[in-house]
Amino acid sequence: MEKMLEFFEWFRLLFTDFNGWLKTTVNFDGRVLDLYTTYVEPLDEWIKILGAIGVAILIIWGLIGAIKKAYKLILIILLVLILMAVLSVVL
Repeated sequence: MEKMLEFFEWFRLLFTDFNGWLKTTVNFDGRVLDLYTTYVEPLDEWIKILGAIGVAILIIWGLIGAIKKAYKLILIILLVLILMAVLSVVL
């Protein structure tokens, strides 16, 4: 049992060390904030509002497309299952 606890502790430390290394190496948060302060912050407010509306429209458009594709997939799966049921009864 103690070997298992040692293994879990080693694994947790391995992940913690890797996470710390990624934070210092990649610095994802700092890069995103630098992008925002460099390109978005100097823009006028009306451009930011139009950009937010555009992003919202793109997200809604994408969701509608995904829902339509999922609906078609469900219909095809149901048709195949119905066809298999009918064929299994007939044959």
